[in-house]
Amino acid sequence: MKSFGMFLLHPSRPARIALGYLLLASIWILVSDSLATLLADSPESLIRLQAWKGLGFVTTTAAGLYVLLRLAPPPAGEPGEALGRAERFRAVLLGLTFLLLAAFFIGFGGLVYRNLDAEFRNSVYLQQSGIADLMAGQVEHWVESNHAETRIFLADPDLLAAAKQLGQAPDKAAEHTIREHLSGLLRERKWAEAGLYAADGRPLIHVGAELPPEKALVQTIADAARSRGFRFNDLHALASNPGEYRIDFVMPVTEVHESEEVRTVLVLSVDPRNSLFQILQRSPLPSRTGETLLLRREGNEAVNLSPLRHGERRPFEVRLPLDSDTVSARILNEGLGIGSAFEAQDQRGIPVLAAASVVSGTGWRVVVKTDLEEVMQPMQRYARMVFAVIALAVGIAGLLAAFLWRSQQAAHATAQLQSRQEREALVEHYNSLFRQARDIILLFDPEGRIVEANDAALAAYGYSAEEFRQLGVRDLRAPETHSEVENQFKDAARPEGVQFEALHRRKDGSLFPVEDSSRVIDIEGKPYRQSFLRDISERKRQEREILRLNAAYAVLSQTNEAIVRLASRDELFPRICQIAVEAGGYLGAWIGLVDADGKLQSQDCCGGSLAEYFKRRSLVVDSDQAAGSNPTTIALREGRPYYCNDYLDDPATAPWHELAQEFGIRASAALPLRRRNFIVGTLNLYAAEAGVFDDRTRALLEEMAGDISFALENFDREALRRQAEADLRESENQFRIVVDKNVAAIFMVDEGRLKMANPRAHVILGYAPGELLGKPALEIIAEADRAEVTGLLQAVASGEIEGIERNFSGLRKDGSLVDIGARATRTFIDNRPVVLGVAQDIGERLKAQQEIQHYMERLEQAMMGTVEAVSAMVEMRDPYTAGHERRVGELAAAIGTEMGLPEPTVTGLRMTGYVHDIGKISVPAEILSKPSRLTPIEFEIIKSHARSGHDVLKHVAFPWPLAEVILQHHERMDGSGYPQGLKGGDILLEARIMAVADVVESMASHRPYRAALGIDKALEEIAHNRGRLYDVDVADACLRLFREKAYALPA
Repeated sequence: MKSFGMFLLHPSRPARIALGYLLLASIWILVSDSLATLLADSPESLIRLQAWKGLGFVTTTAAGLYVLLRLAPPPAGEPGEALGRAERFRAVLLGLTFLLLAAFFIGFGGLVYRNLDAEFRNSVYLQQSGIADLMAGQVEHWVESNHAETRIFLADPDLLAAAKQLGQAPDKAAEHTIREHLSGLLRERKWAEAGLYAADGRPLIHVGAELPPEKALVQTIADAARSRGFRFNDLHALASNPGEYRIDFVMPVTEVHESEEVRTVLVLSVDPRNSLFQILQRSPLPSRTGETLLLRREGNEAVNLSPLRHGERRPFEVRLPLDSDTVSARILNEGLGIGSAFEAQDQRGIPVLAAASVVSGTGWRVVVKTDLEEVMQPMQRYARMVFAVIALAVGIAGLLAAFLWRSQQAAHATAQLQSRQEREALVEHYNSLFRQARDIILLFDPEGRIVEANDAALAAYGYSAEEFRQLGVRDLRAPETHSEVENQFKDAARPEGVQFEALHRRKDGSLFPVEDSSRVIDIEGKPYRQSFLRDISERKRQEREILRLNAAYAVLSQTNEAIVRLASRDELFPRICQIAVEAGGYLGAWIGLVDADGKLQSQDCCGGSLAEYFKRRSLVVDSDQAAGSNPTTIALREGRPYYCNDYLDDPATAPWHELAQEFGIRASAALPLRRRNFIVGTLNLYAAEAGVFDDRTRALLEEMAGDISFALENFDREALRRQAEADLRESENQFRIVVDKNVAAIFMVDEGRLKMANPRAHVILGYAPGELLGKPALEIIAEADRAEVTGLLQAVASGEIEGIERNFSGLRKDGSLVDIGARATRTFIDNRPVVLGVAQDIGERLKAQQEIQHYMERLEQAMMGTVEAVSAMVEMRDPYTAGHERRVGELAAAIGTEMGLPEPTVTGLRMTGYVHDIGKISVPAEILSKPSRLTPIEFEIIKSHARSGHDVLKHVAFPWPLAEVILQHHERMDGSGYPQGLKGGDILLEARIMAVADVVESMASHRPYRAALGIDKALEEIAHNRGRLYDVDVADACLRLFREKAYALPA
């Protein structure tokens, strides 16, 4: 305990130096790491700062050791006068050291505060700009949603026709339709007013407050009619009532393809107080002084369009000259605040932080501002904390200085001896560091000759120590960098030294890059240059690889974005080529597709720096050229990418070596493009650097080519889908025409009420169009026939009888009777039985029968056309099974006929067969056309087509249980089928017939994953599993058709 106390009162010199060194090193580590974090603005600058930290550590500790050694007492026996001078010098040195530490802490604290202040201001500036953009986005959304409401009007053909009619002549029915719609808009959207105006501004219909149209609105209406486009009457105060405000959305009543004069214009007016101003008053962040303004330029004034939070000022009251120094004027006059916040005074003369954002499609600026005093409050707390830490550090430095002064006084007797020993140890330590350092260390004399080199230098350059002493600084540099040597040698004389990158030369002539950190040191009064060199060859290689991969990732990302955004090949290909050149850094790119003659035509080129190259070289390639002719044909023929990493030495590019040399081409790539597993073209890239297509770059480019191939298939699928939908709409339209224009009455009864009746039914019974719908069927039957006919209808609906054909007396609306001949049968809609029938006035029976027969044929043709269109749509998805559905339908009908089923049931079997695989539209085309065995997951996806087909058609009204048969056509008699696992009699008879027909046709026909098995194998399967998987009667009928009646599947 006593010795520890003596240590504290009289520490030994090694202990004092060790403690001082520990404190200096700790302070250096903490401060240098903090400074590096604060000053580094990139990973590269952080690496350079870390290199400087080592040199700085050596320099700082050397300075600290110097101070500690100079503070040591003089050797024993020193004269008293010399001792006094030494004591005074030590006192001055210690004081200066304390002052330097205090200055350092204050400067460091100021730097920390400055960086905190800069980061804080940057943060609040970004936050303010983000709020401005958010609020502007909400205002844009509000404007667009109101604009969309005007477009809805044009989307309704009835409203459009009524509005056009009013523009030509008064029409009460049209006026009633428009007024009801506009009134509904006011109730649903809370519009202030809505109206239909003539092109000259005369109101035709007005709903809402009765206000006379203002001049600006009349002019806007005329502009909209003349331009045939949407117009926006900006926010304004009403002349008749300045306390009311309106924004008018004006849309001419016309269609895009029309060229006739616009006669009517729709106007929807909104009161911004009920919506727009409320949006502006909702701030995403709580603030005591923050507010959002809406500005507009009017002449030489900045006008505030929204109410102010401060001062209770109404819209349009605050008008400021554009040459004033206020926030509003500077935003509109100088364009400040857009994308970055700024500081200025608002209309109150108070400093604020403001940011602005443009509202697209308007003349508005959204301004978000907050009082600067509120914004900077958190920074004031940071300042107090930084100043407290500085004061504490200065205090600690003072205590440390006092401790050192006391310690050096206590160690007077042994200081000189310890100083000499430690100096010798330090020199030896430095020499050891110099010799064994991994980095190259060179020492140059004032004339630039090498006087010393460490072991790392000998190994790096290949010279011996003696050879090094014969060399100068220029002998180690690449010849092309000799002009830089003199300036760099001079820069090393600066106090902070110099750091740069250079290209050095080894003894064998090879070059390698280095990072050179040099400074001048004094040796015996002469300026010697000490250089620390680090071989950065690996780092440079990694940097190049990172840049190349980043470019490849950018190309892949932007290509995927283009695939998502662009809807056609003509838009996509030029964009992909542009991305390859601009984002990928390639010299040029082109995409070619194989035409009908088997030649690869250049579809889109993005020449970049190769525009002239592409002109001088033909880009038409014959895909059947001889093997190895060029990279593009190799990629086409072999279906694999061809990478040419040395363009000028590759035999495949021999015809273009001279041209490539001229344009700087050193590498190329040709990647095949596929569509439905067929090669249809190539993506071709050209680079200025040899060897750029490494494994990782190749993987990214091949992924890019795969994405382009996916886009090509998607374009094809989309085109086929649109065509199928158009065909389906055409068939449905023909079906509707047949029903509506039929000379016979067509009706549908559901639960005793008329669910459908065509116009002819209304004419026969004397009702206006639509009056029969929902009416009880018994009310149109005369009293004498009512009980019998309604009973027959109920029997048909319940399935007791197949159908009826009967004459009866119909009861017209006026009470008179009409003789009617009717035929009716049962069908299903949504799995519910309904009665579908036709009827005719018997007085015109012969003529009507002829017409009925004619239209029934057209009806059946239209329905068959619809079914064939649906079947064609499925075959477009799976071209390998084209004709399968038609052949299954014909075979199923033949089996039904063989079993003696009624003709309607046979027709239903044929129709069902034509669409029984419609559910395959939900199965990916790649699975449908896969040339190998399906995986369990893929087979489960295939099995879902029965359920999908049922879901597609379950709401379509067919006279047969078509949707249910589609759902069950893969069920089996023993319950082993799917998707419901039904057994025996639970399976519809039609589904059992469809199952046999489907199996026979599938086995007899070719499939992507196998060749056709033949009709004999198919019949053997049916006979073998008769009674277990397949219905006995159905199987026997099928076998008789082929074996006894020589039935053959249609071609």
